Amino acid sequence: MAEVLTRTPIHLLPQDVAERIAAGEVIERPVSVVKELVENALDAGSHEIRVEIRGGGLRLIRVTDDGYGIPEDELERACARHTTSKISTLEDLSRLHTLGFRGEALASITAVSELTLLSRPIESTNPGEESAAGLLTLRGGEVTQRSRRARLHGTTVSVRDLFYNVPARLKFMRGARTETNHILQLMRRYAVGYPAIRFNLTIEEAVALQTGGAGNLATTLAELYQLPLAEMLHPVSASSEHYTLHGYVGNRALAQSSRQHIMLFVNGRWVQARPLQDALEAGYRGLLPKGKHPLLVFYLDLPPGDLDVNIHPAKTEVKLLHEAEVAAALTQAVKSVLERSPALPSSSPFPGPELVYQRRLPGPRRRGLHVADSAEGYKAESAPPGAAEILATLRPLAQLQQAVILAEAPDGSLYLVDQHRAHERVIYEHLRSKHVGV
Repeated sequence: MAEVLTRTPIHLLPQDVAERIAAGEVIERPVSVVKELVENALDAGSHEIRVEIRGGGLRLIRVTDDGYGIPEDELERACARHTTSKISTLEDLSRLHTLGFRGEALASITAVSELTLLSRPIESTNPGEESAAGLLTLRGGEVTQRSRRARLHGTTVSVRDLFYNVPARLKFMRGARTETNHILQLMRRYAVGYPAIRFNLTIEEAVALQTGGAGNLATTLAELYQLPLAEMLHPVSASSEHYTLHGYVGNRALAQSSRQHIMLFVNGRWVQARPLQDALEAGYRGLLPKGKHPLLVFYLDLPPGDLDVNIHPAKTEVKLLHEAEVAAALTQAVKSVLERSPALPSSSPFPGPELVYQRRLPGPRRRGLHVADSAEGYKAESAPPGAAEILATLRPLAQLQQAVILAEAPDGSLYLVDQHRAHERVIYEHLRSKHVGV
């Protein structure tokens, strides 16, 4: 007997189902939540942004800022879908000066978690002192608590039990370590993109990232990676009627096995624009081994009308009106720097170590020419007896300004070797071996 087909009538989805489906487009994993909340904090004019992560972000994500804040009577509205203070008309999309504009972030987060929003506007009485701030808690999109709590001006958003009501999404989550690594990588991008803002990231109550907000990119890079790194970056800038760009081009010694250190910011927004990334790498063509990628930091400023960021809810993809011209400029900017800047020869046996993400050099036992900890920072010290022995075992890692060699000893110690004095010593030993008694 033939199967009888039946038709399901067209009907409107229940609101909670529609909300969860929509949330899936914006909130893919914990790092998506951090991205949306940090960008809200940046748009609010914050000078300091603190992020706390527990359980890979599934148990807790808390973002605290000192921005403009939200009035108490607007808290619930801020958590509704398609509500925003950033645009009012369609024409505003061509004049965007903010990172957010869709009015979907908080609504998407509340649909799949428990979210607590605590905020006090800066225009309130005595903004430099603690006073009552509005507090609102929602779970699965439903309000569960309204109250007040003392705090300085700014906003704190706490997200707990992420994806508690979406078991299918939880099933595909990676381990806590993987999720926190995504968050750490994201926070590094913000710190590089906004060097004048103080960022603090704690993971399981341990500080994983901290910047001072000095406003200097080289200083921020030194804080995020390692001290010699800033000495291996070369500044670049260019402009035309359609764009202005500036940034840093990394020495070939900093080549890495992944593209995660190619950072491009367009109008303050970190973007994944493959044509532009390819244009940046084209400047290194023939200079890097196959499978290696450079370290680059570029800031590109365009007229808002020449940029379309409304491509995907994640807002990391963009379209440029003059893309070919901008891409050519990026390639030429990289080439011009590499042509006039000293760099390691392409035949160098040590293209550079993978970047080490720590704020201080390690401190195991040290011998030979080394960098020592001191109250004033790092200082050079003379080598103790037996320096020649350790020099023979050093593994070169990188060359700094054609004057100093960064090398690693078998025990993991890092050494800075004055290459000119080392060369003189080589010549001396060579002559000495030929003329005993010299």
